[in-house]
Amino acid sequence: MVFAPLLISLLATSPTNGLQDASYVTGIINEYGDLYIKEASRRGISIGVFRRGSSFFYNGGNLVEGASSQPTANTIYEIGSVTKTFTGILLADAIRSKKLKFDDDIRKYLPGKYPNLAFGGRPIRIVNLANHTSGLPPHPISIPDGATADVIVRLEKENDSATFLKKLHAVKLDRAPGTKMRYSNTGFGLLGIILEKVYGMPYESIVKKVITAPLKMQDTVIGLTKTQQARFAPGHSSEGELRPAILMSSPGSGGLRSSVNDMIRFIKANVAANSGIFADSHTLTAGEPSGGVGSGWEISQESAGITRLYQDGGMLGYSAYVTIIPKNSFGIVLLTNQSGVLDDLQELGDDLTRLLYRG
Repeated sequence: MVFAPLLISLLATSPTNGLQDASYVTGIINEYGDLYIKEASRRGISIGVFRRGSSFFYNGGNLVEGASSQPTANTIYEIGSVTKTFTGILLADAIRSKKLKFDDDIRKYLPGKYPNLAFGGRPIRIVNLANHTSGLPPHPISIPDGATADVIVRLEKENDSATFLKKLHAVKLDRAPGTKMRYSNTGFGLLGIILEKVYGMPYESIVKKVITAPLKMQDTVIGLTKTQQARFAPGHSSEGELRPAILMSSPGSGGLRSSVNDMIRFIKANVAANSGIFADSHTLTAGEPSGGVGSGWEISQESAGITRLYQDGGMLGYSAYVTIIPKNSFGIVLLTNQSGVLDDLQELGDDLTRLLYRG
């Protein structure tokens, strides 16, 4: 899932006066947001932009067909694989606090023996989980063709940590770890389990301790309170049909829910980081600068030496996309309660980046 470079234009001609600039950004977001929701079967969408120290929001569409239910900046969505960027930051914290090392053999943290998690004498290392070079399969569960939404939810629920680890014994690597990138939810699910072991607490508790509590991201969670449940957007298919939410049992790969308001806080922390655990997660560990991976982030070296980081997320009834450019503190987040629209979200995010980023 490493995409081609965006080739950002650095010639955006937005006004430099503060009030005019704010008006320009708001106008662009409103125009492109309205265009997005005019497409058939669209559900709700929340957009957040952080630019030159200011935050801008757009919330459009209806969360449920035929109802007056427009989202707000505090509407909560599943963010899917955007969770991986959080997992990468937790890994950076674990390394800095000497709970584990980037080049550790992962079997050091697994119960029992796993001779199959090596190829040609080369074991899977922690870094291989974080940058999709482990050689582990893309998905930890097999979903039958034509499986209904309810079946998918059940299969995910049944795949608890013990079952996940048991299934690992059947994995057969076909290449040496570290030699080739292949996007792996299995790898990040396992990384989450390992982090739980070294921290001695559930994944959600680690996220709260390391990231969300310090940043005051109160709506970035796995389990929802009653108040949050009332703000949780119901999921939909690409055709607009209702879909159930998924509660992942190995959440390091894609278990978090969040709001666009919270995600702007997350973007601010990432683009402001010149050092520390956020910056550590941005470091290229596989691939080339023109198209590689850090820890949970896809990385692309754009024109004029500009580095862009991004990650998308797709769940049964939700889609999410985040992109940041640390230079000049720029970032965009798009959240929707509809699956099957990732390509459209990426296109929308890229359009907004071209129009709003200024070097």
